[in-house]
Amino acid sequence: MDPIDALRDDTLDATAARALLERAAATAPREAWPAVLSDEAMPRLVRRLIVRRLIDAEARPGVTLAELGALISAGAWLGPAHVRHISVVIGKLPVQWLAEDRVIAIDVLPAEPGGADRHRLLVYLRVAGQPELEEIVSGLCGGDGGAHEVREIGFFESEAPRPEPASSPTQSPPMLAALVLCRRAICDTQNGMHTLVDVVVELAVRLPGPAMFDIYLQLRRIRGPSTLTIDVIGPGPTEDGELLTSGTLSLGSSTEAPPAPPPSGLGVAIPNVAVGFELAGEHRVRVRCGDEVLGEARLEVVDAGTS
Repeated sequence: MDPIDALRDDTLDATAARALLERAAATAPREAWPAVLSDEAMPRLVRRLIVRRLIDAEARPGVTLAELGALISAGAWLGPAHVRHISVVIGKLPVQWLAEDRVIAIDVLPAEPGGADRHRLLVYLRVAGQPELEEIVSGLCGGDGGAHEVREIGFFESEAPRPEPASSPTQSPPMLAALVLCRRAICDTQNGMHTLVDVVVELAVRLPGPAMFDIYLQLRRIRGPSTLTIDVIGPGPTEDGELLTSGTLSLGSSTEAPPAPPPSGLGVAIPNVAVGFELAGEHRVRVRCGDEVLGEARLEVVDAGTS
């Protein structure tokens, strides 16, 4: 079977798709890839991996938006709803965040809601100057704005966790007993108790712009080491909204040494969570362990205007 035809198998996982893609790249001419990227019958996972491979192989700092867009056939699949301006830095970005440049994240062919595709690819671009988001999208798709220079390219790629072997016991996630947003969570170092100052259910923000708050979690039934993911989700083009930022919280030790007995309950405060809000309306802070959602807190963002 032709390697490109073999890539049409929508049951491929990322590992198998990468292996087939390497075989296809060894024989298929460079001119074949635009048609593959434009083919909506090709699985989105495969098309994402092709975008990553082409950028890794051929794109360098100094490439223009028009050149990069042509390389990855952006006009065939890129939509404005999947390009986001990074206005606030949380954690580590794969590119530098400089005030004189524009940093954007492209969610490459995001998976359809409810599907089995759990793979995700974000391409980060640091674009020279301060072009508007619409101009950047237009430049990538072959329109006005294509002359802007891309100074740096980075990636964030994630995949669904591998299932545990059948012989391994399944560890149940902790129970989220409370999830509260507040202006400040103060911990008493003597007894570990927290005082929550000014619980937040509504946040006035000068949109678009950043805001900061603390997140307090109370956890029960902690049976061993686990990693929680905290997502901040805003209004967006999909049914589940748009992911504005995400972080992780590790519970317990990941070493092979015998762990101490886990506590029956634990209160954790995550301070100074900074989020860039683009739209007013209902937002959510979601806590999950793997694919299981432990709970959500809702937050109403109100446009405070410019006065």
